[in-house]
Amino acid sequence: TYNSRLEFGVQADLEKLTGWSGALFNVSAFAITGPGLSTVHLGNLLTVSNIEATPTVRLFELWIEQKIGTFASLRIGQLAADSEFITSEYAGVFINGTFGWPGIAGINLPSGGPAYPLATPGARIELDFGGGTKFRAAIFNGDPSVPGAIDPQRANRYGTNFRLQDPPLLIAELEHAYKLGAAALQGLCRPGMRAADGRAIPTFIRQALAAEPITVAGDGLQTRSVCYVDDLVEGILGLAASGHPGPMNIGNPTELTVRQIAEDIVAATG
Repeated sequence: TYNSRLEFGVQADLEKLTGWSGALFNVSAFAITGPGLSTVHLGNLLTVSNIEATPTVRLFELWIEQKIGTFASLRIGQLAADSEFITSEYAGVFINGTFGWPGIAGINLPSGGPAYPLATPGARIELDFGGGTKFRAAIFNGDPSVPGAIDPQRANRYGTNFRLQDPPLLIAELEHAYKLGAAALQGLCRPGMRAADGRAIPTFIRQALAAEPITVAGDGLQTRSVCYVDDLVEGILGLAASGHPGPMNIGNPTELTVRQIAEDIVAATG
């Protein structure tokens, strides 16, 4: 037995393409092959492989996201709950099914719920309170396949059922990101950062070098504490040699506004 999955995806910044401020478009699809170890030989509830699914070419997610100010976003379209809810963002590096969509949700929700390989129409709102705290809530069509289907994946084989008539599934999640370990790391700057990195500093540098307007979200008074990577490494090595039990923040104690960072970059690039 074997599994393989070829992924296709396009994500487009609609503000750059069409002038639609704060809008993002995303579409993804899979080409899945292979009979799968769990399906053919084991019949277990948590598949051996996270990519195991009915062989097909399948549309997965198709959505538009709209930023609302600097603290919120609304996403509408065909969504998968396991893209943002319940599962850890770091679980995707593991292939074993244990680290994916929880078995209790897959068994109890109709057709396994809106999770790989089945997505369904829905809407999600996310609020960012700062300090690593976010709240997100979503409503999905309650069955990503066909109610009562013996094999939900075959009943929605190509991911294009787009059902809207089933009882809804509501889900909400409060998230707080915190620092772990003896060395709590802050934001860093390093040589060789990609111009399309997406973060503020490389974006500002790219725009300044191209003599383009600098795009600063809101009034630019949000603060950032940035640290050069050489200084960060020196701090980590110093902490390791000191015998200090930690935790200890390692970074720049001085916070700068995003506007000030942009102005400094413009001045430095001439």
